[in-house]
Amino acid sequence: MATMAILRYFQKVFGGSQPRGADSEPPTINPKPAAIPAAAAFDYADPRIPDASRNRIAQVLGLIAEIETAATGEPAWSPLLAEIRQLSEVHLPSLIKSYIDIPAAHRAEIFRKTSRSASFLLNDGLDKMNDRLRAMSLSLAQGNIDAFTRNMRFIEMRYGETDLAPD
Repeated sequence: MATMAILRYFQKVFGGSQPRGADSEPPTINPKPAAIPAAAAFDYADPRIPDASRNRIAQVLGLIAEIETAATGEPAWSPLLAEIRQLSEVHLPSLIKSYIDIPAAHRAEIFRKTSRSASFLLNDGLDKMNDRLRAMSLSLAQGNIDAFTRNMRFIEMRYGETDLAPD
C-alpha cells in the first residue's frame, strides 16, 4: 500500500498517469518521438553578418538539409536528427545573433579579451559546426560505403578476370 502511495506521488510530480488498476484501460504507445517545435525563422541574410561568414553559414545549412533528408524515416538516427534540429534551431541562430547583438563600436573589446576579432571567433564557431556536420554525414553514409565496398569485392571475386582461356 505504501508503494502505491509513493508511485502516485511520483506520478503526480512528474506528470504520469495513475497506476493501472483492473478497470483501467491499457496505456497507448506512440511509436513516433515527439516532434521538436520549429523555431522562428532566422534571417541569415542580415547585412550585419560578415561576408566571410556567409559561405560558412551556407555550408552549415546545406549539410543540415542533406543529413535531415538522409536520416529521415530511419529510427536508428533519431538522436542524430534531434542534434541536427537543435543545431539548426538553437545553436546556429544563437551564435549569429550573439555576434550581431554586439554593437560594432564595442567589438574591439572582444579582441582585447581574446586576442581574436569577433568575426574570427564567429567563423571559428561556424567551422566547428561544419566539422561536426561533416562527421555526422560520414557516419550516416558509412553503411552505404560499406555495402558498396562489399558489393565491389563480390563482383571482383565473381566476375573478375579468370584464366579460363585455353593455352
